Amino acid sequence: MPDEPTKSCYRCKITKTLEEFHFDKHTKDGHVNICKGCARSRDRAKYGRVREKQITDARRWNITHPEQYLDYQLRRTYGITLVEYNAMLADQGGVCAICGGVDKAALSVDHDAETGHIRGLLCGHCNRAIGMLRHDPARTRAATAYLEASIQRRERTRAPAIWEGHAKAADLYQHDTGG
Repeated sequence: MPDEPTKSCYRCKITKTLEEFHFDKHTKDGHVNICKGCARSRDRAKYGRVREKQITDARRWNITHPEQYLDYQLRRTYGITLVEYNAMLADQGGVCAICGGVDKAALSVDHDAETGHIRGLLCGHCNRAIGMLRHDPARTRAATAYLEASIQRRERTRAPAIWEGHAKAADLYQHDTGG
Protein backbone atom coordinates (compact mmCIF):
# COMPACT_ATOMS: atom_id res chain seq x y z
CA MET A 1 0.00 0.00 0.00
CA PRO A 2 1.58 3.26 -1.08
CA ASP A 3 -0.25 5.33 1.57
CA GLU A 4 1.19 3.43 4.52
CA PRO A 5 2.96 5.68 7.02
CA THR A 6 6.73 5.29 7.10
CA LYS A 7 9.54 6.19 9.43
CA SER A 8 13.31 6.39 9.11
CA CYS A 9 15.37 4.21 11.45
CA TYR A 10 17.73 6.20 13.63
CA ARG A 11 20.41 3.51 13.38
CA CYS A 12 20.40 2.20 9.80
CA LYS A 13 18.88 5.38 8.26
CA ILE A 14 16.52 3.29 6.07
CA THR A 15 12.90 4.40 5.66
CA LYS A 16 10.54 1.56 6.57
CA THR A 17 6.83 1.04 7.25
CA LEU A 18 5.66 1.51 10.85
CA GLU A 19 5.09 -2.26 11.11
CA GLU A 20 8.87 -2.62 11.24
CA PHE A 21 9.09 -0.53 14.43
CA HIS A 22 8.04 -1.54 17.96
CA PHE A 23 5.23 0.40 19.64
CA ASP A 24 6.00 3.18 22.12
CA LYS A 25 3.08 5.14 23.54
CA HIS A 26 5.43 7.94 24.64
CA THR A 27 6.36 9.08 21.11
CA LYS A 28 4.28 11.25 18.74
CA ASP A 29 3.80 8.53 16.13
CA GLY A 30 3.49 5.73 18.72
CA HIS A 31 6.63 3.85 17.60
CA VAL A 32 10.27 3.73 18.72
CA ASN A 33 12.93 5.42 16.58
CA ILE A 34 14.91 2.25 15.81
CA CYS A 35 13.62 -0.53 13.54
CA LYS A 36 13.03 -4.07 14.83
CA GLY A 37 16.04 -5.47 12.94
CA CYS A 38 18.45 -2.89 14.38
CA ALA A 39 16.93 -3.28 17.84
CA ARG A 40 17.42 -7.05 17.62
CA SER A 41 21.10 -6.78 16.64
CA ARG A 42 21.69 -4.14 19.36
CA ASP A 43 20.04 -6.34 21.99
CA ARG A 44 21.98 -9.43 20.91
CA ALA A 45 25.28 -7.56 21.17
CA LYS A 46 24.32 -6.21 24.58
CA TYR A 47 23.14 -9.65 25.74
CA GLY A 48 26.49 -11.17 24.69
CA ARG A 49 28.45 -8.61 26.71
CA VAL A 50 26.17 -8.90 29.73
CA ARG A 51 26.07 -12.71 29.54
CA GLU A 52 29.88 -12.93 29.43
CA LYS A 53 30.09 -10.77 32.54
CA GLN A 54 27.42 -12.86 34.29
CA ILE A 55 29.31 -16.08 33.53
CA THR A 56 32.62 -14.60 34.68
CA ASP A 57 31.05 -13.29 37.90
CA ALA A 58 29.35 -16.63 38.57
CA ARG A 59 32.59 -18.57 38.08
CA ARG A 60 34.44 -16.17 40.38
CA TRP A 61 31.73 -16.59 43.05
CA ASN A 62 31.80 -20.40 42.70
CA ILE A 63 35.56 -20.41 43.32
CA THR A 64 35.44 -18.03 46.27
CA HIS A 65 32.40 -19.74 47.87
CA PRO A 66 32.97 -23.48 47.30
CA GLU A 67 30.73 -24.73 50.13
CA GLN A 68 27.77 -22.55 49.11
CA TYR A 69 28.25 -23.59 45.48
CA LEU A 70 28.36 -27.29 46.40
CA ASP A 71 25.24 -26.82 48.54
CA TYR A 72 23.50 -25.14 45.59
CA GLN A 73 24.53 -27.95 43.19
CA LEU A 74 23.38 -30.68 45.60
CA ARG A 75 20.02 -28.96 46.15
CA ARG A 76 19.48 -28.35 42.44
CA THR A 77 20.59 -31.78 41.24
CA TYR A 78 19.59 -34.19 44.02
CA GLY A 79 17.33 -32.21 46.37
CA ILE A 80 19.67 -32.59 49.36
CA THR A 81 21.68 -30.04 51.30
CA LEU A 82 25.40 -30.04 52.00
CA VAL A 83 24.56 -30.90 55.62
CA GLU A 84 22.64 -34.00 54.46
CA TYR A 85 25.50 -34.96 52.11
CA ASN A 86 28.02 -34.66 54.97
CA ALA A 87 25.75 -36.75 57.23
CA MET A 88 25.61 -39.48 54.54
CA LEU A 89 29.39 -39.27 54.19
CA ALA A 90 29.83 -39.67 57.95
CA ASP A 91 27.39 -42.63 58.03
CA GLN A 92 29.53 -44.34 55.36
CA GLY A 93 32.73 -43.61 57.29
CA GLY A 94 33.92 -41.17 54.62
CA VAL A 95 34.41 -43.93 52.04
CA CYS A 96 32.70 -45.33 48.94
CA ALA A 97 29.62 -47.44 49.75
CA ILE A 98 30.81 -50.20 47.38
CA CYS A 99 34.59 -50.51 47.46
CA GLY A 100 35.39 -48.64 50.66
CA GLY A 101 37.86 -46.44 48.82
CA VAL A 102 38.35 -42.72 49.14
CA ASP A 103 38.09 -40.53 46.04
CA LYS A 104 40.45 -37.58 45.57
CA ALA A 105 37.42 -35.47 44.74
CA ALA A 106 34.13 -35.58 46.62
CA LEU A 107 32.22 -38.85 46.45
CA SER A 108 29.44 -38.92 43.84
CA VAL A 109 25.79 -39.05 44.87
CA ASP A 110 24.38 -42.32 43.50
CA HIS A 111 20.67 -42.08 42.80
CA ASP A 112 17.93 -43.91 40.97
CA ALA A 113 17.28 -41.82 37.86
CA GLU A 114 13.65 -42.94 37.64
CA THR A 115 12.59 -42.23 41.24
CA GLY A 116 15.28 -39.78 42.36
CA HIS A 117 15.91 -41.96 45.44
CA ILE A 118 19.46 -41.51 46.73
CA ARG A 119 21.20 -44.85 47.33
CA GLY A 120 24.51 -43.64 48.73
CA LEU A 121 27.86 -42.03 47.95
CA LEU A 122 30.27 -43.70 45.53
CA CYS A 123 33.78 -43.11 44.26
CA GLY A 124 34.07 -42.20 40.59
CA HIS A 125 35.06 -45.72 39.49
CA CYS A 126 32.14 -47.45 41.23
CA ASN A 127 29.67 -44.79 40.07
CA ARG A 128 30.79 -45.23 36.45
CA ALA A 129 30.72 -49.02 36.77
CA ILE A 130 27.11 -49.00 37.96
CA GLY A 131 26.22 -46.64 35.13
CA MET A 132 27.91 -48.85 32.54
CA LEU A 133 26.01 -51.83 33.93
CA ARG A 134 22.85 -49.74 33.39
CA HIS A 135 21.93 -49.80 37.10
CA ASP A 136 20.73 -53.38 36.55
CA PRO A 137 21.30 -55.81 39.46
CA ALA A 138 21.03 -58.81 37.08
CA ARG A 139 23.86 -57.41 34.92
CA THR A 140 25.90 -56.73 38.05
CA ARG A 141 25.42 -60.32 39.27
CA ALA A 142 26.31 -61.66 35.80
CA ALA A 143 29.48 -59.54 35.72
CA THR A 144 30.42 -60.75 39.21
CA ALA A 145 29.84 -64.41 38.22
CA TYR A 146 31.95 -63.87 35.09
CA LEU A 147 34.84 -62.40 37.07
CA GLU A 148 34.67 -65.08 39.77
CA ALA A 149 34.66 -67.87 37.15
CA SER A 150 37.66 -66.27 35.48
CA ILE A 151 39.53 -66.16 38.79
CA GLN A 152 38.70 -69.82 39.49
CA ARG A 153 39.95 -70.87 36.04
CA ARG A 154 43.16 -68.90 36.61
CA GLU A 155 43.66 -70.54 40.02
CA ARG A 156 43.24 -74.04 38.54
CA THR A 157 45.98 -73.42 35.99
CA ARG A 158 49.61 -73.41 37.02
CA ALA A 159 51.97 -70.48 36.45
CA PRO A 160 53.52 -70.67 32.97
CA ALA A 161 56.84 -72.58 32.85
CA ILE A 162 58.68 -69.51 31.63
CA TRP A 163 57.96 -67.81 34.94
CA GLU A 164 59.42 -70.59 37.06
CA GLY A 165 62.95 -69.33 36.42
CA HIS A 166 62.00 -65.80 37.41
CA ALA A 167 61.41 -65.66 41.13
CA LYS A 168 60.03 -62.12 41.06
CA ALA A 169 57.49 -62.92 38.32
CA ALA A 170 56.43 -66.13 40.06
CA ASP A 171 56.00 -64.25 43.35
CA LEU A 172 53.86 -61.64 41.59
CA TYR A 173 51.76 -64.39 40.02
CA GLN A 174 51.30 -66.13 43.36
CA HIS A 175 50.34 -62.81 44.99
CA ASP A 176 47.78 -62.05 42.25
CA THR A 177 46.14 -65.45 42.56
CA GLY A 178 46.08 -65.36 46.32
CA GLY A 179 48.46 -68.34 46.56
